[in-house]
Amino acid sequence: MKILIKDICYIEGLGNYITIHTCEGGKTITYGTLTEIVDFLPSTFIRIHKSYVAALNSIQIIEGNHLKMSNKKDIPLGTGYRQNLFQVLGGKFIGGKVHRES
Repeated sequence: MKILIKDICYIEGLGNYITIHTCEGGKTITYGTLTEIVDFLPSTFIRIHKSYVAALNSIQIIEGNHLKMSNKKDIPLGTGYRQNLFQVLGGKFIGGKVHRES
């Protein structure tokens, strides 16, 4: 099965398997680790938890230790990954919402 990078919302690690969640709400489980797939992803993806990698353009809202994604799912934001996420988002994060340049 072919999944385009632009269609990926986030990826969840499940031991020796990963689940690729699309922005349309679909998901595909495949063999491999999150660490292995991170090496193949472009810089538009960021590790946000030990078990999650998110597409930056799919992050809609940051609420405490959770991210609301464009596919309406909530995923955890790990404490150790929080500062890096805010640095990458820069001034685009205001009052809990991610602001996109038009």
